Amino acid sequence: MNQITKQEQILNPLRELYLKDINHREFIAESARNFKQNGVFLRSSADFLVERLSVYKIECQSLPVKLLTVELVPSTCWFSNVRDHVSQKIWDKLRRATYKQSNYRCSLCGGRGSKHPVECHEIWHYDDVKHIQTLKGLIALCPDCHRVKHIGLAGLQGEGEQAEAHLAKINGWSQSQTDAYLNSVWEIWHERSCHDWSLDLSWLTSRNITVHPKR
Repeated sequence: MNQITKQEQILNPLRELYLKDINHREFIAESARNFKQNGVFLRSSADFLVERLSVYKIECQSLPVKLLTVELVPSTCWFSNVRDHVSQKIWDKLRRATYKQSNYRCSLCGGRGSKHPVECHEIWHYDDVKHIQTLKGLIALCPDCHRVKHIGLAGLQGEGEQAEAHLAKINGWSQSQTDAYLNSVWEIWHERSCHDWSLDLSWLTSRNITVHPKR
């Protein structure tokens, strides 16, 4: 079964729901567009759509959702964030563009924070063979999801349990699933923290952004 066929198996029930659920047409259409673009649904969107599909007795296979993950920065890579390598003016421009792109909603759960809607999170890739830390982009996250990304810092700030609870809630995990995942995350972090990493900020330079290297 090819990717297009799998996609249509999910979109066809949503088209039927769109015709029947008049009061939620805009939301259904937006969710379908996001799915076609990203291949997954936000957890909050998927839960709502499943509920509406059930109301109208429309059969649909399980909706793929975007999981919330932890992204611990190796200790040997600390202080390598974007805002330390660009001017304050550029950083403000980047983060505001990121907020606007997500319509000031969390790109993972669709929620917003109470004090401020979203925060800017840096997406890094770690090449465990060549030991290169590469910036892949920026994403808007609500404070709760952002706290999970940096759950080690959350623990130091006395918010570790809150972060774990949010991780389990968004991913629909049991306590044992959450514990197993976090154990693997810490194992990877300890291993990566044993190495020195080269820094690749070509994501910035390819956008004609001046970088002030720190390492």
